[in-house]
Amino acid sequence: MGCFRFRSLLVSFVLSVSLVFSVHGGPESDTILQSLGLNSKPDVRKMNVSQEEFTKKMSMYLKRTRRSAEPRRFFTVRPEEVERRESGEELLKFRSEEWGEAEGATLKMLVVGASSVSVYQRNSDGSEALVNAKELSPGGSPLWVDSHLVPQENENGNSSLIVARVVCSPKCQVLEPVVNVISRIPGGRFRRQLDRFGRTDCEPVRVGSKKQNCCRHKMNVVFKQLKGYEYIVAPFNFDAGYCGGPCPFRFNEATHHASLQAVMNRYRKGVPRPCCAPKKLIPLDIITLDEDDPNKLKVIKWDNAQVIECACF
Repeated sequence: MGCFRFRSLLVSFVLSVSLVFSVHGGPESDTILQSLGLNSKPDVRKMNVSQEEFTKKMSMYLKRTRRSAEPRRFFTVRPEEVERRESGEELLKFRSEEWGEAEGATLKMLVVGASSVSVYQRNSDGSEALVNAKELSPGGSPLWVDSHLVPQENENGNSSLIVARVVCSPKCQVLEPVVNVISRIPGGRFRRQLDRFGRTDCEPVRVGSKKQNCCRHKMNVVFKQLKGYEYIVAPFNFDAGYCGGPCPFRFNEATHHASLQAVMNRYRKGVPRPCCAPKKLIPLDIITLDEDDPNKLKVIKWDNAQVIECACF
């Protein structure tokens, strides 16, 4: 059995890596929804999650990650200064010495009286980047708006200041602005899993080095960069991992069949070598927007989402 066909049978692994190829939606997107237990795709355009709801679900999420995955911590930063300009714009300044450790940061604010809102983040060189542009209800009903920010660096390293400019049309009120920050805690069960089941991580790539045999490669998944997966609120990113590399004779064979196939590869033309594939996967805890209620979030365990060990099959 060839590697390509073999991998097609590893449904769990395909679910984890298909995120990369399903940026336009379609069958892969439907498969992901089914694996998450969602009846339909949550509509992020209607998202209206309060800070209270976010904090409640984040607390549940953190408890789960302490038990089952890479542990994370969460903290909230309130504005150091709010400058309201005559034009109706608002300049929000947030300060924290822990931006450098952040996995992700989200500006959450309650916007009142606007039909549209745009959020710009000031870069370290003084320029600005548009981080969110959202159409609101025509009547200007209050709406919670989330904008994902990027901690900036200055000449001395990580800056302790984040500056955001909020522009509404027409003029609006910005209430209860906060920045919610998630950072990863080193170690945790994910690292202990690697120690327990045996490390198969690939060695760092060196110039001129030969292609490595079957091993676990890093595959960082950033949900906000994948079109159609904005409804996944946390984690901001995670290392899903993937298996790759040749399987030479008698190298990390996972089954008796793999050993037999390796022998037959030497004696019979057309019999391929064993294939590098996941041997051990673990679940990933995530927060998603509720598909039935845009005011609510859900904490879900996504089975078989992270590869922690590879072998030859």
